Amino acid sequence: MKRRRALQHASESLTQALGLVQDLEDRLDIDPNNRWTSTSVEWIAAVKQLREKKFSDALDALELLIVERIFELTKINRSQTGYKMRRHIAKALQTRSEAVKNAISRYNIAAASLEPPAPQLSWDEVVEYTFLADFDFLRATDGELLDKPWTRPAYRLAMDRYFKIIRAKEEIKRLNVEIRRFVTWMSDEDRFLRRREEEAALIRKHRMERGRFDAGHMERLVKLSKKRGFTGYIMPGRAQGQGRREGMDVDEPVGDADREPDLGEDPPDEVREEDQEDDDEEEGEKDVAEIVYQLARLAVDGRVEQTVHEDVEVDPGHEDSGEEGTLIMVDDGA
Repeated sequence: MKRRRALQHASESLTQALGLVQDLEDRLDIDPNNRWTSTSVEWIAAVKQLREKKFSDALDALELLIVERIFELTKINRSQTGYKMRRHIAKALQTRSEAVKNAISRYNIAAASLEPPAPQLSWDEVVEYTFLADFDFLRATDGELLDKPWTRPAYRLAMDRYFKIIRAKEEIKRLNVEIRRFVTWMSDEDRFLRRREEEAALIRKHRMERGRFDAGHMERLVKLSKKRGFTGYIMPGRAQGQGRREGMDVDEPVGDADREPDLGEDPPDEVREEDQEDDDEEEGEKDVAEIVYQLARLAVDGRVEQTVHEDVEVDPGHEDSGEEGTLIMVDDGA
């Protein structure tokens, strides 16, 4: 009874499927006597197109999951992310990891069905993808393109490192120029500020504060110059337009102010000694300023007290009774 019912259902399904096929043949204007078979060229092309479509969908799904995973990893390591948010992201990453593994399995099945087969992927390879260009290489299904050496990950890695080395050499040349410019600027700025310390006290304070930072910069540059392979030069040069700038200086004192800071082979110790002297001078200036302030305050207090005595009279009638005198304000206009 069950077999007869199943046979009846299969016959009805076949009739319905034949009806759909006939309707499709009418729409596509296909001759019933020239229908596609598994050996037909059109059949093979359609099957290939269908497999490529499944492969593309599987790759898109995998790429989406990897991009979402990268964003979540960036969020979990970002500052000002609370503890609860970190736990929430960690759980989401665990769930997404399972989804990524399933997507990799679907991708490998779809890749194996292609002719020729596309490269297989593993979990370790996928989690290292940080650029979307890595997925673009996987989309190439042309056999001739996949045979190119630059499509292989190892060759691409070697190519990237080669060009990074070339660009690094160019960057070293540029940094050598910038280092010399920076040292020259520090030297010129220090000399320029020393010549104008008498104009305002803030200039001296500004120079001393800047000198502390310049000392730190020079210390790092000296350490850098002692490293193997350093090709730069940390001695100050002469800036363009320096003569014009110095020509604008009028009535400048000559002597200690014109000296340049020693930026020789080992400047940090000398810069530290000069920095210590500047600190002592600054402390001395603070003490002098405090004394001047106190003297000015005493002078003002004495002047106020004298003014009060001149403007206030004491009633002598109350002195005999032993009571304190009554203050009577005197009107100057009276």
